[in-house]
Amino acid sequence: MNRECGPECGTCGALARIDPANKYDDELFTTGCQNVYLQRGVSKATVMGESQLVGFGLYLAEAVKKGDFLSEYVGENISSEEADRRGIVYDRKYLSFLFDLNQDRVIDAARLGNKTRFINHSSTTADGLNCEAKIVLVNGEHRIKFVALRDIDVGEELLFNYGKKFAEKQGLDKTLPKAKASRKRGVLEGEEALDALDGMDQRKRGTREKINAIRGGTKPGDKKGGGSKMRKTTTPMGPLVDEEQEEDAAEEDEQLSEWPGRRKINRSARYSR
Repeated sequence: MNRECGPECGTCGALARIDPANKYDDELFTTGCQNVYLQRGVSKATVMGESQLVGFGLYLAEAVKKGDFLSEYVGENISSEEADRRGIVYDRKYLSFLFDLNQDRVIDAARLGNKTRFINHSSTTADGLNCEAKIVLVNGEHRIKFVALRDIDVGEELLFNYGKKFAEKQGLDKTLPKAKASRKRGVLEGEEALDALDGMDQRKRGTREKINAIRGGTKPGDKKGGGSKMRKTTTPMGPLVDEEQEEDAAEEDEQLSEWPGRRKINRSARYSR
């Protein structure tokens, strides 16, 4: 089992390098102890996009050298029993973000994770394998880091080996074509990125349009303007109500006040996965 250095290491220089004040001091990390990547917590620049293999993938946005730390695989730390229960559901949906830490604990990145959950599988370097996952002991806690197996250029899709059992069960080695390096495919922006992260299909997209229309936005089916961009906005107010609707609402409130056991339930529009 690999282990990162810590404050108890003494003279190796790890203490200065895990100090949050030195987190972005790149010059400091050119010398001395380098075995503190997870504690430092600075990942390489990556971007999510359409995979050359299947679904979505993760691409490098900066060149890296062999042995470089790429990022950490994070998520919910759950028991093996809970992972087995969730795995039954995930298998029916043909997805899984479960990653074994040890015999007792599993990381599940389905609901809580980062972009590393989009790294796809490859079993050999001939098929594009260019990074590996390592389980490291950090201050008594098991954590997962990704490391480059070779020099990787900007725009290459990151691929690691999910493990023989997982690949055989899912039939990955039989169906996936070889990955092509040096060319990045469609990066998701705007609503497409939201749809991908929300797992939204065309049916749910229609629901989003209806919600926007109710809140005073575009009508369902309206085309988006060519120059529209994602931006922060204030919380939208509800739809305008005419006088008759206000009177009806007032009468309803009076009726409810006569029946203390009944209450008016207001539910905000929300996405369901």
